[in-house]
Amino acid sequence: MENKLVDGTVDEKIEKRRLPYQLIKKITNDFDDERILGSGTFGTVYKGVFENGEDIAVKVLHNSISGLDGEEFRKEFQILRELKHQNVVELVGFCNEPEEVLVEHEGKQVVAIEMHRALCFEYVHNGSLHTYISEVYTGLNWHTRYKIIKGICEGLKYLRGGLKSSIWHLDLKPDNILLNNKMIPKIADFGLSRLLREEKTRKTLNCFGTRGYWASEFINHQVISEYSDIFSLGVIIVKIMIGSEGYTRIADMTTRKFVNHVHESWRGKLNGIAKPRSLEVYCNQVKRCIEIALQCLKPNRQERPTIENIVSSLNETESMIGDRGLQIEQEQQPMEQKLANTLDNFDHMIHGQAANRKKNE
Repeated sequence: MENKLVDGTVDEKIEKRRLPYQLIKKITNDFDDERILGSGTFGTVYKGVFENGEDIAVKVLHNSISGLDGEEFRKEFQILRELKHQNVVELVGFCNEPEEVLVEHEGKQVVAIEMHRALCFEYVHNGSLHTYISEVYTGLNWHTRYKIIKGICEGLKYLRGGLKSSIWHLDLKPDNILLNNKMIPKIADFGLSRLLREEKTRKTLNCFGTRGYWASEFINHQVISEYSDIFSLGVIIVKIMIGSEGYTRIADMTTRKFVNHVHESWRGKLNGIAKPRSLEVYCNQVKRCIEIALQCLKPNRQERPTIENIVSSLNETESMIGDRGLQIEQEQQPMEQKLANTLDNFDHMIHGQAANRKKNE
C-alpha cells in the first residue's frame, strides 16, 4: 500500500511518488544554501529532511534545460524509477508542478506558468568518492578500494544490460559516485544519460561531461558513444588505486613501467599485513585492476574492453583469492571503520556549526 503524506511527514519508507512543491521547499528549508550537496549543468542537489528525521537528496532541475517538456520529464522519470541495483542510487520521488507567476512583458505584468521540477533520491551518507581519493585520505585499504572498483563496474554492467534499454552515464567521475556507510559505491547523477538510449554513437557540438574524464574521440571529434563511460571508468580506477596525483604520472611512463610502479607500490603496502600465499594473489588482483584501467584508457575506443569483460576479469581474480582474503579483510576493517567514523564526526561538526550560526543571526 502506498504511503500517505500527513501534515508534511512521511510514514515508514519513502515511495517512488509525486511530492508537492511546497513539501520540497519545506524539507530543504526553502532551498537553504547550507543544504546544498552539489550542483551541475542540470540542477542543484539539496539535502532534504522530513519531520520524521528521514533524509533525502533533492535535485532541483533548472528550467533552462532544453528539450525537457512535461512529457519528456515523465519519460525520464519512468526510466529512472525502474533502476534497482545496489550500486545505483535509487530514485524515490519527483516533483513536476506548475505555478502561476507574474512576469514583466513589454512593460506590463503578465501571468506566466513556471514549472517546478525535481528528482528525489535516496540519501547516501558517506558522500562522494572524490573525498576518499584525494591526497588527504590515504588510509583506504586494498579490500575497500577493490570493493569500490568492483561495485562501480557492477553498476555500469547493470545500466548496460540489466534493463530494457541501455543507459550510459556520460559524466562518470568520483563526484558522481557516492558511498554508503558500508563503503558500497552507488552511481549517481544521470543528467546526461538520456542522450544515448537507442544510438550507439553520436556526434555533438555541445560540451558534455567533465574535463579530465573525456575520451579522446570526444576531445578530437566531438563523438560520444557507449565507450565514453569505459574511458571515464579507467580514469577513476587509476585514481582509486594511486590517487589523483599518481594518475598524472601515466604520461611520464610506458604502460609496462606504470603497471610495475603501481604493482610494486601496493606490494609494499600489503607485505606487512598479508601472509606470503595471500600476498601473491592480492598482488595479482592489483596488477589486473591497473591493467584493466589502462585498457579502458586506450585512444581507439574499439580497443577498450566491454563492461561485461571487465566484470568477468575481476571475477577471475576473486576466484583465485577465495577464502584467503578473509583474514586480511578482517584485519583491515577496524582502520576502515575508524575512517568512516572520523568523516561522520566531521559531518556532524560542520552541521552543528552551521546550526549555531543560524541561531545567532
